[in-house]
Amino acid sequence: MLLSWPVSTAREWLIRNGHGDILENVSSQIGENGAGMRWLSENALGFRASSLSHDKLVGVIERAWGMEDTWYGTAFTVGSIPPAFALQYYSLGVSSYHYNYNNLVDGG
Repeated sequence: MLLSWPVSTAREWLIRNGHGDILENVSSQIGENGAGMRWLSENALGFRASSLSHDKLVGVIERAWGMEDTWYGTAFTVGSIPPAFALQYYSLGVSSYHYNYNNLVDGG
């Protein structure tokens, strides 16, 4: 039953029934505004660009397909993170990093 509810409704139910601490613990560490994600955004090269690209693209798709605030919209969002990040890093030139580093080291 809980799985078929929109995310906002399930969140309200969890809070109302005394399980808000679960949400708080998870979001404070791995949530989009959590400490872990904030550290990655500030320290991992390309992470912020990948995150912004993912959020924009997935937001458009979710709105177009009517998936906002649904469990399957959340599953789609989470499931689309690895391929979106891989594509973004590839477009940022990750495949050329070794070549570029060697040129810097060799003075070329």
